[in-house]
Amino acid sequence: APFFWIYSKLLFIVGGMMIPLDFFPDWLRSIAEVLPFRAILCGPARLFVHYDGGEAARLLLWQMGWIALFAAVAHGIFRRGVQQVQIHGG
Repeated sequence: APFFWIYSKLLFIVGGMMIPLDFFPDWLRSIAEVLPFRAILCGPARLFVHYDGGEAARLLLWQMGWIALFAAVAHGIFRRGVQQVQIHGG
């Protein structure tokens, strides 16, 4: 529950739900734009308000990149965990 709470607060603040990313200071906006929270909330909301095919393609590629990164990290953690497992018996 604590990790979900932290995640939801990051999504709320850095994802652009509370304040749009355009109103952030430059240093915070540059950080927020490379995090995956922008691709979850801010990008789809902007496409809903003002659709642009090129922006939709960029957003889709950005989301696929984050999914690939997280899948690779999860796969690495899983493989490392499998190497540590010792099963005795039958």
